Amino acid sequence: MICSPEAVLAKGVAGVVIDGAVRDAASIAELGLPVWAAARTPAGPTKNGPGWIGTTIACGGLVVAPGDLIVGDDDGVAVVPQAIIERTQTRLVEIERFEAEKREQYRNQARNR
Repeated sequence: MICSPEAVLAKGVAGVVIDGAVRDAASIAELGLPVWAAARTPAGPTKNGPGWIGTTIACGGLVVAPGDLIVGDDDGVAVVPQAIIERTQTRLVEIERFEAEKREQYRNQARNR
């Protein structure tokens, strides 16, 4: 399997998680392809290697199965198993609401000093 950032983008991939090293991270980011990797390296990685789509894998010490939700931001990547996606989304809305209320309380306290 030969993979380049351009080929991945052409296939409609929204981001890439690599349990290994990546080269050219800045130029890949400029293309608009988010990449989370265990490391960066100046050496060229092998692009002709085993690769599978639609199968359960281990990545970063976690089991990731087809249908799981992968969410990433500047702080890292989280895997939500498919069986609990809906429950997790509901809980996250509750947490965000609670945290927004707390932030507003703190802002009000600071203004009233």
